[in-house]
Amino acid sequence: MNSSESAPNGSGALPFDPAQALRAGLRVRQCDFARLIGVSKAAVSGYIRRGLIDRPGPDGRLDPVAASAQLLKRGDPVRLRAPLLRRAAESVADAQGRADTMSAHVDRLTAELESEREFRQARCLVDDELCRRLDLLQAELIAGFDRLAEARAVGRLFVELQCMIGAHVWQLPDSELTEFRSEAMQTGQTDADMLAELRKRGGDPE
Repeated sequence: MNSSESAPNGSGALPFDPAQALRAGLRVRQCDFARLIGVSKAAVSGYIRRGLIDRPGPDGRLDPVAASAQLLKRGDPVRLRAPLLRRAAESVADAQGRADTMSAHVDRLTAELESEREFRQARCLVDDELCRRLDLLQAELIAGFDRLAEARAVGRLFVELQCMIGAHVWQLPDSELTEFRSEAMQTGQTDADMLAELRKRGGDPE
């Protein structure tokens, strides 16, 4: 790019308020657009020749908003040496960087919240199921009080309690519970034997 595209010095103030012009949709001359973005009129003519800016309308004027957007989209603001556009491009790049960082942060927080939600949901399901099973065990203990009393009288209370816990808390199949009762009967193990074994293993504090 030749030096004719560098920003002119001492080219004078714009004959309009740029902010009001943008709000009003005012179309401007090529020389005014050149001053607006900080380049020479020859540079703007070069942009038009190379298709970086659409050709002016029948009135020979440009829409400054559309022309600026076209330059940002079709050209390299740094190589165009347009201070206004370069600052705009830098602001856009900086904003995009912050947006990408925030997006990554939001994605991470979303994933963490979803993981926490799934954990709490699973925990609630487990807690609800455990409460349900304990309620069943409590009902069985009440309903089977007479059977437990008989088992205690013959030294088989632990066996009956373990069978109830196995059935309602651990939900063991009937076949396993029957096998457990059968083995307990065959070995002749009593409550006293089980207590002695627990003390030996340290499972029954004094």
